[in-house]
Amino acid sequence: MTAANGLGSKAISEFANSSFGVDLEESIIAHDDKAQTQMDAYGIAWGTQYELARGVSNGSWTWNDVARNLTKLKNDNAYTANADSAWKVRSIMEGRGPESGKPSDLGIW
Repeated sequence: MTAANGLGSKAISEFANSSFGVDLEESIIAHDDKAQTQMDAYGIAWGTQYELARGVSNGSWTWNDVARNLTKLKNDNAYTANADSAWKVRSIMEGRGPESGKPSDLGIW
């Protein structure tokens, strides 16, 4: 933003120091203590955990389904990069195997 359009660093500073987005109420979309313990023990990457929880939230699978499939998402190198595993979630959870549907843009992870 520049002075040319009537907005400058003062407006940015005021916005950045405002209470916008502060003190928001926490909202858990999908969580299961048992699944979280397993994911932590297996070193499941955060992006993979997110995709698993997103599938539970939208009704694609249950936490019991997740528990049955976690060993397929387990990584020997704990907490590997999201790009190595998050894109596999849907195909594994749908029983198609990890290599089906490889993404064209891993940059998203």
